[in-house]
Amino acid sequence: MSPVSAPYTHTHTHLRAGSKGVFPVCVSYFSLQVIYARRKYSVSPPTTAGPPEFERVFRAHNSFTEQIQHKHRG
Repeated sequence: MSPVSAPYTHTHTHLRAGSKGVFPVCVSYFSLQVIYARRKYSVSPPTTAGPPEFERVFRAHNSFTEQIQHKHRG
């Protein structure tokens, strides 16, 4: 193992995408981004259509949550 990869594999295992430590942070981040975008572009829930900027944020949130669901199912 090279000196660069050794510390990463041992001390930063909590940063892996599938770890439980990163999951709540990512979900919170994307959820807050949708909330901020809804306020900024005046898109009230449950509406999912709006300006392209809002729809990008909303799609990113949905894509992330769909990936997580598929990962945890099997």
